[in-house]
Amino acid sequence: MKTALAFSGLLLAALAFTGCGKSDETIRLEMAEWAKIDSAHSSEMDFLRELREMDLTLEKTVARHDSLLLKLKKTEADHSGLDLAGAREKVQAAISAMNDVMPTLGQPDYAEMKHEEVVKLLEEQKTNLSAVASQMHEAMDVAKSALKAHADWALSNGKKK
Repeated sequence: MKTALAFSGLLLAALAFTGCGKSDETIRLEMAEWAKIDSAHSSEMDFLRELREMDLTLEKTVARHDSLLLKLKKTEADHSGLDLAGAREKVQAAISAMNDVMPTLGQPDYAEMKHEEVVKLLEEQKTNLSAVASQMHEAMDVAKSALKAHADWALSNGKKK
């Protein structure tokens, strides 16, 4: 009886040490879910680079817009450029949001965490990454629209953008 109890105690300790009794299949599933998040993160990092380039483009365009406004007569200056400034604010907010989310992303400790903890952590990471990805893509759409509106305005005033 003592041997059985000792063996049971060792077995429980071993189970606790090996991921709270999770099977290899459960750990593989958790790792696969993390791989999806990591892949999405990599894709969004590429998009973040594009968004940073868009921020620079907007910065230059705002400067050109302001310069063009100074050259036009007041009657011709019918484009405030607020759309460009607003687009740049959205782009910068999206960049900042991604910078805030990046440190929260990380592979869970499968061996130490219970399955429920891993699932909760991965779901939080997936939700946060998805939200910031939506924000970044929306900001890019707004920026492209503002740049097009500015280009149309600049051309209608006989000026190069």
